[in-house]
Amino acid sequence: MIFSIGIPPTRVREVVESYIYGSCSVNLNLLRHLLFYMGDILRYKATHVVLTFWSKGLV
Repeated sequence: MIFSIGIPPTRVREVVESYIYGSCSVNLNLLRHLLFYMGDILRYKATHVVLTFWSKGLV
């Protein structure tokens, strides 16, 4: 029996669930920030390319 150390099974389940939910929310926050920064980088690159072509008279 795993829970013979004196920790109630409900408490273990709460800890496990909070750990799972916590790590999921952290991952979602990281993903959101990553997508935000990727969008910024792509916008910057696209603007840079357009300005480069425009300055050379290609657009």
